[in-house]
Amino acid sequence: MEISILWVFKGKFIYSWIDEEAMKMDLFIDKYEIPKTFFERLPLQPKFSALETEIHIQSDLKTFEGNITLSNDLGLNTSGNISLTNFENFISIDEVKLEGENASLSMNGIYQKNGQFNSSIKLTDFDINQWIIEDIPTDLNGELDL
Repeated sequence: MEISILWVFKGKFIYSWIDEEAMKMDLFIDKYEIPKTFFERLPLQPKFSALETEIHIQSDLKTFEGNITLSNDLGLNTSGNISLTNFENFISIDEVKLEGENASLSMNGIYQKNGQFNSSIKLTDFDINQWIIEDIPTDLNGELDL
């Protein structure tokens, strides 16, 4: 299966290294779509078929703090925070937390600059019935360590 995605970016990027190292980014990714044929082959509701993403990040180039919002016209509205710290050999994923639709996803970990990735992902109060066609209601909670 081949999937092609076209992304349209809008936003602004502001930086200053004169007085202090500082960066601010406001990015809006306008409605990127996953082809409907992807959802036709799987028993999934097409809630992620078209997404809009808004990202706001401030940084001193050592720490990166911000928020993320994912939404679409099918009722998805998920938002949360992101916090990263840049070290010489790795990036610490201090927190990525998304909440919406009565579910919560949180992640922390380390991305090493040699390409290795270690993470802990926690999902709470997830009702898979919202995503799979003709499934019984669930209230999944779980944790995944990578």
